Amino acid sequence: RIGLAFVMVVGLGLVSACDTAEERAEEHYQAGMALLEEGDVDRALVEFRNVFELNGQHEGARLAYARVQLERGQNAAAYGQYLRLVEQYPDNLEGRRALAEMAVAARNWEEAERHVSRAVVLDPNDTLIQSIDNSVRYFHALRDEDKPAQEAAIVKAQALVEQDKSLMTARQVMLDDLLRKQDWYAALAVIDEGLEQEPDN
Repeated sequence: RIGLAFVMVVGLGLVSACDTAEERAEEHYQAGMALLEEGDVDRALVEFRNVFELNGQHEGARLAYARVQLERGQNAAAYGQYLRLVEQYPDNLEGRRALAEMAVAARNWEEAERHVSRAVVLDPNDTLIQSIDNSVRYFHALRDEDKPAQEAAIVKAQALVEQDKSLMTARQVMLDDLLRKQDWYAALAVIDEGLEQEPDN
């Protein structure tokens, strides 16, 4: 009886400690989010790292940390954080979308396809996801010398840009096609329109 009581007390103590760690992690997360609101990014990142020490699977903190790194232009760090996020939470849409977009920018088509294929299932109506998926299809069409699929991807890119002028992945498909056709004036027009959306690009 004494042995069983001791085990029960120790077990309850361990459960209590676990709950306390999770509560402390949440407190650090809330503090980090408040600091972000105030514009104190460096201290916010410290708070998020404190979260990870207590709870390495905190979805909100991982997402916020990755988002900040991406906004700062720390693409490698952001990619690593988003990758860990989707390993823990495969259906996190923002993570999948960000990874797919960064993979396209790096011309890593295998990675882009891996993430966008899941993102399409999660939200087939998201125009950015549609645009990334179309870029992957365009690459495959070029690789396979599949002219009908290539033309279909170009038409889709044009339709997406008409729907949302900020979709640079779709605009890049249009630009690539025009450069291949050596239609320089049309290519310059596409570039000028893109610069209106992203003047610093």
